[in-house]
Amino acid sequence: MLKKLILCIALLIAHVSFANNPINKPLIVNTTIDKSAFFAQEITRFSITPSQVVLRYDGSKKTFQDTVLQVDIETTFLVADTSLNLGLLLTNQFTVCRDNGGSGAGSGNELITPNDFLSVYSNDGISETKMELNTPVVLPQSSLDGETISSQSTLWMRFLIPPQNAYECGGSLTFTVEMDV
Repeated sequence: MLKKLILCIALLIAHVSFANNPINKPLIVNTTIDKSAFFAQEITRFSITPSQVVLRYDGSKKTFQDTVLQVDIETTFLVADTSLNLGLLLTNQFTVCRDNGGSGAGSGNELITPNDFLSVYSNDGISETKMELNTPVVLPQSSLDGETISSQSTLWMRFLIPPQNAYECGGSLTFTVEMDV
């Protein structure tokens, strides 16, 4: 009986000792995500036409002409699922104009223009919406084959008057398409 009591006390002390000094072993986890394992459907095509725009100056407005962009999206998501919405996000917008610096074309100093020098608008057929950075605009949905969701939309790039000394302006827009499931 005394041996059992001593053994119990020894086990209890060992347990308390191990509990106060736990042994930690890191476990590194790494995987490759196969998105097709999550969803059988996907966005199969996303294009914006034209892919490059040459701005045309409108002397009467003293700014650049509005530019129309065509957005085409095709998916394998079924039309029957009415809870799905296609969204388009403006995720990056950068514009810059250069002045001639008094030394002629090509030697200009950069004038960073505010992002509102260029605005992008979408139109769902009912109303026009100014696109804000990282805020999705729900796109009108249709179907090319009668079974899967697609969208054909038009965007407009509109411009304010460029800085007074500007002789060259440019920039870039980045769009992301998403399916709200």
